[in-house]
Amino acid sequence: MLLRKLGHALAATAALFPVTSAKEKDEGGQSTFVSPDGDVAFAIDIGENTNTEVYFSLRVKKNRSWGAVGLGSEDMPGALFLMVYKSRTTNNVTFSPRLAYGHYEPYYWDEMDYEILNTTGIIDDHMVATIRCKSGCRSWPSHGGQKGYLDVYDHNSKAVFAFGPKEDYYSDDTDAPLKYHAGYGSFSLDIKRTHGKSELPSLSDSTKDVGSELIYATKAKPNWASPLHGVFMVLSIIFLMPIGVVLLRSGGWVKWHALNQSIATLGVFAGFGIGVANSFYYQRSRSFDDPHQIIGFVVTGLLLGQFGLGVMHHTQYRRTQAPTKYGKFHLWVGRIILFLGTLNAFL
Repeated sequence: MLLRKLGHALAATAALFPVTSAKEKDEGGQSTFVSPDGDVAFAIDIGENTNTEVYFSLRVKKNRSWGAVGLGSEDMPGALFLMVYKSRTTNNVTFSPRLAYGHYEPYYWDEMDYEILNTTGIIDDHMVATIRCKSGCRSWPSHGGQKGYLDVYDHNSKAVFAFGPKEDYYSDDTDAPLKYHAGYGSFSLDIKRTHGKSELPSLSDSTKDVGSELIYATKAKPNWASPLHGVFMVLSIIFLMPIGVVLLRSGGWVKWHALNQSIATLGVFAGFGIGVANSFYYQRSRSFDDPHQIIGFVVTGLLLGQFGLGVMHHTQYRRTQAPTKYGKFHLWVGRIILFLGTLNAFL
């Protein structure tokens, strides 16, 4: 009897003080993500329109040259990149939607229909783009891949983020060329929870991760390919090759001339290979139609010819001890190489 009364008393007490769940009920609203160092923050909201529209806000530190979030993929290929960088207009930003088909600079995509909302610009030392996407944010060309869409009913949608180096970069062009990323990572988003009452996504210094989880983040290794390409070419064409001319004309040191020019030629080939490989990372150079690239191909081709002419001249000269026609061509091709190579250094 006593135990029964004690049980009733405990039940009454529990009714007065209900046990709360360890995890409070999710009231929905925007899902937000903030990168570990706060370089990039992102908020997304579907609201009541589950057919085409997507609302999102992207916030990037002003000292970064650019920042972006890629939707629909945990890696670059197949992702829709929402990118922002500083505009030439005071206190404004440029928003640029782009598609990534590989591990290189994404293409600008002009088929996304969107509206730039008022809370866009340079705000509190951050680049902020708040966008109402009318169409194009839920599916996009995947270039033959299996991705290319955003599942708005997914509790665990994969996304990526990236940001550029710290520098003052300004452009009003939506397809502006960008430098290699300085950091990047991946995260997941609960998009399903954002369905319901629409609200305009907002981000601030106090924003925390809500409905998101970091998968990984890393600092990118510096892209030394471009400066290394320049070092090889300048040292080989502008420095070593003129020294080779001096060795032959002033001292008559044929063997040292041949050795010097052989080293310079190998240096040019190394710089050429680095330049070609690096060109595939950027949209501005992937088509190989830039004047710098065209002249580079010409110079490298001429250098191959000049090297062959030099060998043939030397072989015939050793037999005849007389000037050869190969020597004249070798001389003039060398002058053309020095002129074009020096010119190309300034392009």
